[in-house]
Amino acid sequence: MDVSLKWLGKYVDISEYTPKDLADKITVSGVEVESIKYLAQGTNLVIGQVLECVPHPDSDHLHVTKVNVGTDVLQIVCGAPNVAKGQKVIVSLPGAYLPAKDITIQKGSIRGVESNGMICSLVELGVDKKYLSEAQQNGIEVLSDDAKVGDTNPLGFLGLDDVIFELKPTPNRGDVLSVESFAYELAAAINKSVKLEDKNIKFEKLEKSSYKVDSKTSSCHLFSIKGVKGVKIKESPKWLKEALLGCSIRPINNVVDIGNYVMLLTGQPLHMYDADKIASKEFVVRDDFAEKFPFGLSGKAIIHERAVTRVGLLLYIDGCRVLPFQFRVGLEGYFRGISYAVVLNHYPGGGEYGDFSGDVVNHFCRVICGQS
Repeated sequence: MDVSLKWLGKYVDISEYTPKDLADKITVSGVEVESIKYLAQGTNLVIGQVLECVPHPDSDHLHVTKVNVGTDVLQIVCGAPNVAKGQKVIVSLPGAYLPAKDITIQKGSIRGVESNGMICSLVELGVDKKYLSEAQQNGIEVLSDDAKVGDTNPLGFLGLDDVIFELKPTPNRGDVLSVESFAYELAAAINKSVKLEDKNIKFEKLEKSSYKVDSKTSSCHLFSIKGVKGVKIKESPKWLKEALLGCSIRPINNVVDIGNYVMLLTGQPLHMYDADKIASKEFVVRDDFAEKFPFGLSGKAIIHERAVTRVGLLLYIDGCRVLPFQFRVGLEGYFRGISYAVVLNHYPGGGEYGDFSGDVVNHFCRVICGQS
């Protein structure tokens, strides 16, 4: 389990501790911190604005830029294809160290033209490519208009100034597998109190749902789904994307992301579906068959399709029929089917909650060699 130190810091005062100190105390308390990771790293960084951008006189792909960094205007030679006049960018000043590339930025000359720093991409700052678009992977990071020129904490502006603890709890410590529950573990390890957010949420009168649910197995004690209307699919707000990235989850859109947020916060998985793709609005949990099932999303592509050959794995299907795999809804405790994914500008949908046997979910995770 990966957990965001910034998120934990909202509930427990950890201001007096370094990440290493916290990791040592948590490990001694009984939950091993297997590694400490950073979303992004770099010293001597600043937000700048490109004032000029002209082709390099001795290159067909380099540009010579003049960049305002607040205290000075620097000439920087840049090889990114997307650099342009007017952009607000991240600049590593001479003397900056970038751990992801293990390089120290120095003043120098590139093909006879002086260069006093580097305009950075997120890859060069250590952000995992799985979180980035193709444009972000291949070019510099262009900041929004509200970025302040001269700000020496560009990673904080982007919400990338987070530290991630990779936890390796023993099998008997499933109680720490959520941000809230682990906050108590952390607080106990450093003798601090926990202050959680108020969850006293009031709902307006809800319409009766048209969905039907049933369980044909003792391994599913509770299964429920609720329809949602009037929600516009769009990019998640900054705070939500930061929370997910801090727990090593790639943001998708506001509907999918809020389900993942609740799962990380409470330890209870929630899953969202496109209602228009579910023909009968009927969900039945079964464990009496085994066939191929595509699971996992990477952009628009299915990243895995493995033959699940053992019975006893929980699968609920649309209308309780034996359908081709592309119509299956989900393998419980793991992923939803790609055919029911919530896509941009396409919702109403449904949100699902289920209480499943831990033994069965663990069995499935071992079969596919993964973690839920």
